[in-house]
Amino acid sequence: YLNNNITTATVIDRENNLWFGSYDKGFFLSTNPEVKIINKESGLANEDVLKLAIAGGYLFTGHVLSTLSYMKLGANQTPPIGTITINQDRSDFNRITNLLTIPGNRLMIGTDNGIFRLDISNKNPALWHPESYFEGPVKFDGPIKGITHQHDTVYFISQNAVVVISNQFKRLKGYRFKPIR
Repeated sequence: YLNNNITTATVIDRENNLWFGSYDKGFFLSTNPEVKIINKESGLANEDVLKLAIAGGYLFTGHVLSTLSYMKLGANQTPPIGTITINQDRSDFNRITNLLTIPGNRLMIGTDNGIFRLDISNKNPALWHPESYFEGPVKFDGPIKGITHQHDTVYFISQNAVVVISNQFKRLKGYRFKPIR
């Protein structure tokens, strides 16, 4: 069913369904033994899936060009797919590089140009708006290479910095170094 397409991400939901993303074909739901393809024909705006995450009962799909798709899990056989575009300063290199669910129904979104937080505690997707962590005097260059969290602290790394946000995302520490690839 993948027809030699490139698998880019996988995630398992609460019902033990396997979701996997493809760079060429959208994403797939595997409910053994069936596989359902979710692509442009089934409502997905962008088939170039880079990352997957589950938060607040929704499946989130990160794409190129700062696009984040979402779909309510368990709602029905063909739930509607919504799309959020993250506004960034650059028009190029706008991939979603990381998605991480954190406590409080929040999603951390790493991109080629920074890191964003999406509060999904409100069940109305029309009210979801990604917030950038690095606007104004704090600058953070380069793509986000990885995000992790432990307790109330979120850590992330880019090509030239490691940053720590803790105490309910109020305190910020950062360490710069020479760019790495």
